Amino acid sequence: MEAVIFDLDGTLIDSEPIYRRVDEDLFASRDFSVPESEWAEYVGMSGPVVMERIKERHGLDGSIDELIAEKDVAYLALASGNITVFSPIRELILALQLRGVRLAVATSSRRSILDAMLEETGLAALFPVTVSSDDVDQPKPNPDVFLQAARRLKVLPAQCCVIEDSQYGVQAAVRAGMRVIAVPAPGHENLPAFRQADLVIPGGAAALRVTEILTVLELNAATERAGVARAGSSASVTKRHPTIAEFQHTISEYYHRHRRKMPWRDTTNPYEVLVSEIMLQQTQADRVVPKYLEFLDSFPTLGRLARASLQEVLQRWQGLGYNRRGKHLHDAAREIMDRFDGTVPRSIQELRTLPGVGPYTAGAVRAFAFNTPAVFVETNIRRVFIHLFFPGRESVADREILPLVGATLDCEDPRSWYYALMDYGAHLAVIFGNSNRRSAHYQRQGPFIGSVREVRGMIVRILTVNGQMERSELERHAAPEDSRFPTAIEGLARDGMIRLEGNLVSLP
Repeated sequence: MEAVIFDLDGTLIDSEPIYRRVDEDLFASRDFSVPESEWAEYVGMSGPVVMERIKERHGLDGSIDELIAEKDVAYLALASGNITVFSPIRELILALQLRGVRLAVATSSRRSILDAMLEETGLAALFPVTVSSDDVDQPKPNPDVFLQAARRLKVLPAQCCVIEDSQYGVQAAVRAGMRVIAVPAPGHENLPAFRQADLVIPGGAAALRVTEILTVLELNAATERAGVARAGSSASVTKRHPTIAEFQHTISEYYHRHRRKMPWRDTTNPYEVLVSEIMLQQTQADRVVPKYLEFLDSFPTLGRLARASLQEVLQRWQGLGYNRRGKHLHDAAREIMDRFDGTVPRSIQELRTLPGVGPYTAGAVRAFAFNTPAVFVETNIRRVFIHLFFPGRESVADREILPLVGATLDCEDPRSWYYALMDYGAHLAVIFGNSNRRSAHYQRQGPFIGSVREVRGMIVRILTVNGQMERSELERHAAPEDSRFPTAIEGLARDGMIRLEGNLVSLP
């Protein structure tokens, strides 16, 4: 089996109770209720179809599009922080990833719901292909949504298996010529449509057994080794990978006994977390600790940092290196004040718009400040996954690691989980050496002494004291008769770190 396509609601995530509450609140606001017997008829139907039938029976005011839009807003508000992934499904995703099976999500939900739920549950990195109702002309039971997923996965429909909880989704997958594993809600196993499935799991996604699914899909230990080999291994890999439960137990047990004390782990203040994460980029934690405390003593709030001059900020930054990070943090503080009313955003998309905030920093702020699932990789996390999941492999890419990070994520407490991963990764470095040398992204940093970076640092250090200087005087103090000086000063100007006006050089 080349690919597995998951439905979203009721298959990947346990969303049905939330949808039911949203529907009941919506109807209560219009002074009517839907009988329990009628609800049973709607199990597995897409939202627009349900709304259309209720509208016909009860004379509901408003267009279908307006009602669905109202529902979506209410659902997103209610689902935030309350949505969960079925544990067996997460375990299955990990097993499929390790076997090189391609994954997709194809749902009758709108794109806004699909993207929000994948981000909320930390699943976004696991699924390179997603198809929503906005991407096709007709909803399930029309097969378009699954056929679109197969086209994007670049596989034939017959090479796909769909895991689906709704009767209409099962019908759509069968019409698409795909194999089907049905995970109907408890009590709905005997609906006629489910008889078309290759396998029906009584009790739904929560009752799924990974070994049974792998057997049906004809995926075993041999295919796991083949999947790793397809990812680029030249070595024979026979070591059994840990299950999610085993992996989480190993990491959590170590953290419980050996957790490291760091001041930024004692706060959930988003501003303080952002400061720590910018500082920790390319700088070891023990060097960051005193500078972090000093920096927050000088700039205790986001507003205070935004009001400061760049000269003040860089004066406090000295000793950390990579001064551009200090400018990015200063710029980010000002943008947060201007664009977000002084509140650090919590969504990955909004965080990524801030200066100096890349995929890792955005995910870290989301996890550590808001304790909300996010998928990201840094040095110690990368080391853990290379060591345990890619034994004998060279040139392991982060795109291979990220889905495993997502599959093993503790969504109930991502803050503690990521701290635990980082501590275990630091422990592995001491015991086994730096397995990150087997990363496709590994680069050895060149020496600081004698580099252009050294001169850049000297120029910024001098300007934080003097503010503005003539270029010739600055060169005399920073790097007299040094061929690195022109390159350094031009690079600083290009990066917006300094301002050149005639023969004068100053901080912006």
